Amino acid sequence: MSSVNLIPLYGSVHIHHPALSHLVLLQAHALIFYNL
Repeated sequence: MSSVNLIPLYGSVHIHHPALSHLVLLQAHALIFYNL
């Protein structure tokens, strides 16, 4: 999964669902640290 593709997706989610985007961001960070 490319982070470049996540940027516009995250932007559109954040506009409509700020709380959901926060959870998505936390999940993304968890996946990044898990992959490290």
